[in-house]
Amino acid sequence: MSNEYDWHARIISKNRITVPDMIVREWGLNEGDIVHVNIRRSVKLMRDVII
Repeated sequence: MSNEYDWHARIISKNRITVPDMIVREWGLNEGDIVHVNIRRSVKLMRDVII
């Protein structure tokens, strides 16, 4: 399960980001779920692993 996506997210605080609705639906996320991301200089985030 290593599908990779590029998407934009807004960093709210050190450990909180907004995730696009499309991603939330596709991954079946709930509020408070932990999403590991690789943060690049352009503030684009790539999915790594969802626990």
